[in-house]
Amino acid sequence: MPYLTCPTCRFSVSTAAARAPFQNCPRCALREHAQVPMVVEARAPRRFARDGADLSRIAEAKARLSGPLRGGTPSA
Repeated sequence: MPYLTCPTCRFSVSTAAARAPFQNCPRCALREHAQVPMVVEARAPRRFARDGADLSRIAEAKARLSGPLRGGTPSA
């Protein structure tokens, strides 16, 4: 699936979720009042392209950092 990416701020959105096939970057429009056209990229941006090993490593780290839930009973 192709993605629209802003060359200035690197904001990305899938073409299926975009309002129009070619649009200006909404982030740059709000922050800088700039009309920056987004470009089409065939590959997913890096944040969408994580593999299973990365996802499980991130989940394990998040579980270690979050600690036990408050107000609940400790799990045995």
